[in-house]
Amino acid sequence: MAARNNLLRKLSGTTWGADPITVRTAALALCYSCGEYAAPVWSRSTHAKKVDVPLNDACRIVTGCLRATPLNKIYLLAGIAPPSVRRDVSADVERLRQESDVRHPLFGHEPPVARLKSRKSFLRGTTPLWGSGSHGRLVRWREWCADDAGNVRPGVDESLPPGGDASYGVWRALNRLRSGVGRCGVDMVRWGYGGCDRCECGLLQKRDHFRECRLNPVQCTQEDYMNATSGALAVAQFWTGRI
Repeated sequence: MAARNNLLRKLSGTTWGADPITVRTAALALCYSCGEYAAPVWSRSTHAKKVDVPLNDACRIVTGCLRATPLNKIYLLAGIAPPSVRRDVSADVERLRQESDVRHPLFGHEPPVARLKSRKSFLRGTTPLWGSGSHGRLVRWREWCADDAGNVRPGVDESLPPGGDASYGVWRALNRLRSGVGRCGVDMVRWGYGGCDRCECGLLQKRDHFRECRLNPVQCTQEDYMNATSGALAVAQFWTGRI
């Protein structure tokens, strides 16, 4: 899937690239369609999490967030449920077909006697999902991040949060302001990229400095950034290409 992610990067140029909605649609069509192919068959394998790596990378491209950004925030900003949640729901949807569709190859099949605890068969490890897959993903996504102490929560559906209609450059800067992880001076020096650890305003440029900088055209709150208000978009436009 690395080659598909490279194609996605070509679409996400900050000057001429596609809009965020198109990039998200391309990620689902190119990357997720490949990474989740036949997921009900292999989703219970101990090696299933290896597929999460390129899928997480695809979400980072969609959002424009840096690698240091927590994954729960990346999923929220991309409007895509975590890979493990999507696989579990896909397997449960297939289990419903197995029980209700006479054309299914496993219709009426009884699970064999379990002899090894390490084996998680399809019939024993899934539960029929009654309802739409999108609703099931949303419910389990909320359960998945229920223990999160922050304010990151899924929206009313699987879609981009407010601000997805902006240009990709503004969208990327807005998401880095939302997540609190950007290319600040302190991190750039710590990562060995040189430069100065101070902002143009003269203060030490830490991760939270972008929201509090005196050079911002408007002073916004975290809620303003999450709702993509006009002031938040103005601040994102100001930091485009520099955060």
